[in-house]
Amino acid sequence: MRVPRATRAGVQLLVAALCVIPLGILATDNLPDPQLIRDGGIMREFDIARDELHPLNSLTAAAIRKITPLDSAEQVRRYGGWLRETTGQEMELVLYERGRQRNEWSRRLLTRQVVVKLRDRAEVERIKASLGTVLAPLFQELPDWFVCTAQEVGGSLVLAGRLRGHPAVLYAQAQLAKMTQKKLIPNDPFFSPQWHLHNVGQNGGTAGIDINVTTTWNTYRGVGVVIGIVDDGLQYTHPDLAANYSAALSYDFNFNDPDPAPSPASDTHGTAVAGLAGARGNNGIGVSGVAPEAGLAGLRLLGAYETDAQDAAAALYRNDAIWVKNNSWGGADGTGELQGAGPLLADALATGAVTGRGGKGTIYVFAGGNGLASGDNVNYDGYANSLYAVAVSAVTDQGQQASYSEPGACLVVAAPSGSGPSFCSGGRQHITTTDLTGTDGYNNGTSSCELPDADYTQQFGGTSAATPIVSGVIALMLQANPSLCYRDVAEVLMRSATKVSPSDSDWWTNSAGVPHNHKFGAGLVNAGAAVILATNWMSLDPVQSLHATETNLSIAIPDNNPLGITRTFTISNAGFRVERVALTVTAPHQRYGDLAITLVSPSGTQSRLAENHTSSEPGYEGWTLTTVRHWGEVAKGTWTVHIADLAPSKTGTLEALDVLIQGSSPGACLSAMSWNGAQYLTLRAAAPGWNYLLETSPDLQNWVPLGMLRLDLRGRAVFVDVNLADRAQFYRARLLQ
Repeated sequence: MRVPRATRAGVQLLVAALCVIPLGILATDNLPDPQLIRDGGIMREFDIARDELHPLNSLTAAAIRKITPLDSAEQVRRYGGWLRETTGQEMELVLYERGRQRNEWSRRLLTRQVVVKLRDRAEVERIKASLGTVLAPLFQELPDWFVCTAQEVGGSLVLAGRLRGHPAVLYAQAQLAKMTQKKLIPNDPFFSPQWHLHNVGQNGGTAGIDINVTTTWNTYRGVGVVIGIVDDGLQYTHPDLAANYSAALSYDFNFNDPDPAPSPASDTHGTAVAGLAGARGNNGIGVSGVAPEAGLAGLRLLGAYETDAQDAAAALYRNDAIWVKNNSWGGADGTGELQGAGPLLADALATGAVTGRGGKGTIYVFAGGNGLASGDNVNYDGYANSLYAVAVSAVTDQGQQASYSEPGACLVVAAPSGSGPSFCSGGRQHITTTDLTGTDGYNNGTSSCELPDADYTQQFGGTSAATPIVSGVIALMLQANPSLCYRDVAEVLMRSATKVSPSDSDWWTNSAGVPHNHKFGAGLVNAGAAVILATNWMSLDPVQSLHATETNLSIAIPDNNPLGITRTFTISNAGFRVERVALTVTAPHQRYGDLAITLVSPSGTQSRLAENHTSSEPGYEGWTLTTVRHWGEVAKGTWTVHIADLAPSKTGTLEALDVLIQGSSPGACLSAMSWNGAQYLTLRAAAPGWNYLLETSPDLQNWVPLGMLRLDLRGRAVFVDVNLADRAQFYRARLLQ
């Protein structure tokens, strides 16, 4: 296959010097079967298909070639080599995850590439001398990652194994191309057009359950902000998208060219997603996007099987100019598996969030997932639960959890979408957006439940629809205040969100005043409130991290016992303000779905990171669970991790825990102004919700309390001292912890 490469300044994928492995490398290497490969964040066993090969230059399901079944993986490899010698066709192996039904979600297409992460990039020449392998830089933004290419069928598997045995190598893995599921439930309820923008109760909806955006358009429409639609393509010729399309910032990572146009026969998703974020509004036709004058960049990634390197390339592409990247996709829903980003994409998200937009960070928005019916949780999806993602759930037009929308402690906000069966069959109304023109796409012009204009559909739904709505709101926020960093964006969204289903028992307001619900995040995204808050937002202080770890525990987890086991971590850092928390768990278990994992902060806020569900998969082995429920709280004190096995017969042990707390140490500034016989004291700090004790002193030694100051949403509090008689000349504010 060809590796995607950026063609403009900014991200550059350096592949000009890919290594070539000698033709004889496999002469004495028989391929083991099964293959143990780290895939989607965990180790999995894969069987090499005995009856399939795929053309190396086509990573699509349609191109997979059936062959007469052979007796072993080695025979398949040799047969692929024979095809090359006799016909010139370059074929490669197809793998399926062991123990799963063979389908597009369990299938992986082997490539010739091996990606490598080194302990020290100065070891490149040493590896060349000892293994005869030349490593080429992969991304200039990720200097520790390299790539090399094998020439033989199956050669990347052998080469990766040899590289993993080298002491200078941290990670070496053959690149597998996979199909990720677009976060969509198709053919869902019929509804009145665009209730998500202005809900007045049409079709039985609840008036006001919308994103409160219409008054914002008087001032902000997304001008100057480009949203990248990372999806299966973008039909930029659509009359409602063409005016906002940016050809210069678009790219097809599946086929390595600058044209992100979809295949009309199969790639219907990205055009619908793009319309929700940024269809041209107020033009007399069709629909309006949330940010109707924002730019749209088509970043085609889901039009074929994609590799970790391609995922990373899309995440890093033109982050100087593309400020928001919408990802209405992720691991397959309803599989009961832990699935997540590969190491390249994980590092790319971390890098882009820090270096994008000139150091303020690219905003990555991810769909929370549609697997509620199967007991899925956003924390089982290693894309949406990234520390660098804005994870989005879905609510109905009545403000309830959508029937498919997964819960999770890592959810930032919710956004509108449909729920249940087709609207014509009694479900809730879904979302109106752009569709492929003509009879292609979701609306073929024949359904009585569809719009009369087949260039649009009113049957788009899932968290796929909710996610670009949030991306559009972020574009409005960034037009209002381009200086917001990626962490500012998340906090503004959370502090401005609208509480939906307020009687739901899961609502909890933490000690910093941030409400959160595992179903809805901080609530329904509120464009008007978010833009107002963003315009005067005091930017957060530089991000810092606290870290605690326990290893070599070997503690048996009591089977079918809710008491479980408890571990504690004590944080002594004073004045550290929490944002996101990541708990990495190594707990080998015969059925990871038996485990419930809860994190409790010193102030008593609980994050349900994992819950008992029906998955029969093993785990957790170094899996990371994240939460935003502690955002704004004080880190100092004792944190508690509780792990319980809630089902019989399968057992496991706790081997290791690793807690990473991201946040900052905000500095406070107290200023005073005298007027009309009173002293006006203003306290400012990038710590909304925190409490300070204001004190006064005549001599800087004896301090008398004046009152408590609680910082508002803009990080400010004011105290008026009207009794200046016999009052000291000195004031101070102390953080209450």
